[in-house]
Amino acid sequence: MVNPILQLTTTFVFLLLSSLSLAANTPVTAKLDRSIININETANLILQGEKDVKIPIDALRQLQANFDIQHKGNNSQTSCRNFSCTSTVTSSYQLSPKHIGLFSIPAMKINGVKTQVLQLKVKPANNNPKSAHVDPVFIETIIDKTEAYVQEQILLTFKINNSIELRDLSLEQEFLVDDAIIKLINQTNYERQINGRLYNTAELSYAVLAQKSGTLTIPSINIQAVVSRGGFRTQRLRLRSDEKIITVKANPTNSSHWLPAKHLRISETWSDDITQIQQGDSITRTITTTAAGLSAEQLPPIKIKASRHFKAYPDQAKMEDKHNAQGIVGVRTDSIAIVASKVGEIELPAIEIEWWDVNQQKISKAILPAITLTVIPNPDAAPTPAAPASQIPAQPVLPAPVQSQGNSVIAETKTSQTLYLWQAAFAISLICAIVFAALYFRSLKQHQTVSTDNNKPSTSVDLTEAFKKLQQTCQGNDAAAVRQALLQWAKLNWPRQAINSSQDIVHLVKNSALKGEIKKLDAVLFSNQTAGSDFNDLFNSLSTVSQKKTASAQKNLAELYPVN
Repeated sequence: MVNPILQLTTTFVFLLLSSLSLAANTPVTAKLDRSIININETANLILQGEKDVKIPIDALRQLQANFDIQHKGNNSQTSCRNFSCTSTVTSSYQLSPKHIGLFSIPAMKINGVKTQVLQLKVKPANNNPKSAHVDPVFIETIIDKTEAYVQEQILLTFKINNSIELRDLSLEQEFLVDDAIIKLINQTNYERQINGRLYNTAELSYAVLAQKSGTLTIPSINIQAVVSRGGFRTQRLRLRSDEKIITVKANPTNSSHWLPAKHLRISETWSDDITQIQQGDSITRTITTTAAGLSAEQLPPIKIKASRHFKAYPDQAKMEDKHNAQGIVGVRTDSIAIVASKVGEIELPAIEIEWWDVNQQKISKAILPAITLTVIPNPDAAPTPAAPASQIPAQPVLPAPVQSQGNSVIAETKTSQTLYLWQAAFAISLICAIVFAALYFRSLKQHQTVSTDNNKPSTSVDLTEAFKKLQQTCQGNDAAAVRQALLQWAKLNWPRQAINSSQDIVHLVKNSALKGEIKKLDAVLFSNQTAGSDFNDLFNSLSTVSQKKTASAQKNLAELYPVN
């Protein structure tokens, strides 16, 4: 007969050893899916443990110095063996490197267990199209010079090359350069052969105008895309271009109008013959300044100083920036109306514009030569007033000849004709004004009708239905359905915005919690692991943003229509 006490003791020891063995077999582990990556690639940091596992705050801060980190989600799994069940929770983080080098993933204390230190090597991307081995996706960064004067044009070109299928290609943020003006001058797509392989190239060209001397850093651009890996498998790819450093030199002259350009010229046209100007007539002089490598805003205004022989009336200048393979071509057009007040010759001095020739590295001048205008008498002008009687010598008074009566009749006839012309002109102007007023009020009425149609409640009803549908889909675990419902709601909520992906929504919202939930949704879609997915937090964050927007709209309405 077996001793009951001995049997009980044996069972207790067995259970104790089993529990110790279970604890020993379920530690917290950390691993990388790859230990060597390129700068334009990502690595996955995977944490596993019995309970919820996440990167501690102190370790997260260390990692953020060298990586952009995105939580891709959690996955739980339970397995049973010999009447014992074990639960394992897996948490995945995507690491996007900011720099090239060898980096350590520090040991992390999670749930009382310390993980091991990991190493991740980040290599430069192979962005040289002349190399024997070129990456299937890479960015070229090209600048036309490494030294430039302040405000001198620097041509910057990004070439985004890919030999594989990419989707949702987009810039992570707006491209800006500190202490510089940026102008997009060209955007194109084409195909080319690199080492016998066909590449699709998206090219972006910018003109960079540094605003102060010193060192100018052209930052890298970050581009996200989705790569198809066959079937329904996809991978999110992150590209980073190379930084460029440019030395910016100060203005070497004392000129107040500092104009560094490849070339600058000045030309003029006249509205009429400058040798047959009648006294009292107006003639317009149009002066055009064209500069390669400068914007129109940088070009100086042209002024003509009036004199006792003429008056000058400048019109508003027209400015235009044209683009070509050499960058910006600024065009400024100044028009000045000149009214001659006396008969004779009018001398207009030469016009000079001093500029810096960046090709010859010296000061140059664009010159418009001096010009002479000839003013002739106006036969229709009023006669010169008679001199005072005291200055006229005494003459015998003679009776007026008969012909003077005929001259008087002719003068009266001319005066009547002139009066009739003025009356006709006034009548035509009055009719035009009435027609214009009628057309204006008709257009205003049509605009009010269109505005009324745009404010119909149907859009609000559609938005409410889309919001209810989004709530229903968020209660399930179908990530694709949630994304489709979210996009449908967003397109109705922001009808004037182009929304084609969830990243477009992230750029529109300001709520950090909602941004995080949308990124979690993307992580679930790209990992193809929807088991255990919960989208209630996404809907709750969206509800908070929607309520704040509605409350703000009601507040503004109350301010517009106060109740007494």
